[in-house]
Amino acid sequence: RMLRLGLYAQGMRMGVVAINPNINPDFPDDSPEKMREAVERMGIPFPYLVDEDQTVAKAFKAQCTPDIYLFNKDGDLVYHGRIDDNWKDEEAVTKEELKEAMNNLAAGLPVDKKQFPSMGCSIKWR
Repeated sequence: RMLRLGLYAQGMRMGVVAINPNINPDFPDDSPEKMREAVERMGIPFPYLVDEDQTVAKAFKAQCTPDIYLFNKDGDLVYHGRIDDNWKDEEAVTKEELKEAMNNLAAGLPVDKKQFPSMGCSIKWR
């Protein structure tokens, strides 16, 4: 989903970056090496950065992965929430809040103020 949404955003000339705060020796699947493998395997065309000391995650008060932040061209946060209404089963999604927010932002329309918390795996805090 993240790759598809990243490509969708780039198609609307929006910048995209993914940041991994889960660099923890107890969770080797989230290691920088595994990140590089994922970038190559999936062909991720946007930066996928390491937040090794979790400074960025703490500054943004991130709670889980993915935790979505959408900013307008002036750097104002206009959306912070979930990707859609079913993080476990993509086939059961009925509302795509992030995509709607991106569409509104690109069209110069207001982004809905009613936003739902991100859903996903908890950040492995150190």
